[in-house]
Amino acid sequence: MQIDPISERNLNKRFKVLSKAYPEEMFKAIVAILFDIKLIAQKKIKADGHIVTSRLRNSLFVKTPKQRYAKRATNSLSYSFDGGSGNRDLDVRLDGAEGAVGTNVVYAKKIEDLDSYLEYGVKSVNMSKRFKQFADKAEKRAKK
Repeated sequence: MQIDPISERNLNKRFKVLSKAYPEEMFKAIVAILFDIKLIAQKKIKADGHIVTSRLRNSLFVKTPKQRYAKRATNSLSYSFDGGSGNRDLDVRLDGAEGAVGTNVVYAKKIEDLDSYLEYGVKSVNMSKRFKQFADKAEKRAKK
């Protein structure tokens, strides 16, 4: 099989775009999954009655390096709860394509150990849906 020069150039151009698009779109998909985990965990905290002041639920935070893709109105550094306010920042250093979801509330570990809201979020998230979206977006970028 032979590929004509024009087709070869077009193919190489698509590969070049894909090599740039895939890492960025993949990281966006990972961040979307972290937000899904956060939302599922917040719903579990509420449904299971782990709410006295709503502090734990409102403190959940998605963190990425420089917050590049984690900037959302529901994910600011400060949060409020019945009777107070707090800072959501997680004491974790992230590099490259890393992300985290969690809380810095002192009593969170005790509740997590008894009734894991974060683990439940991880197990319940629809990762295949997010990765399909990732693949579709990366493919669209490659076709441009």
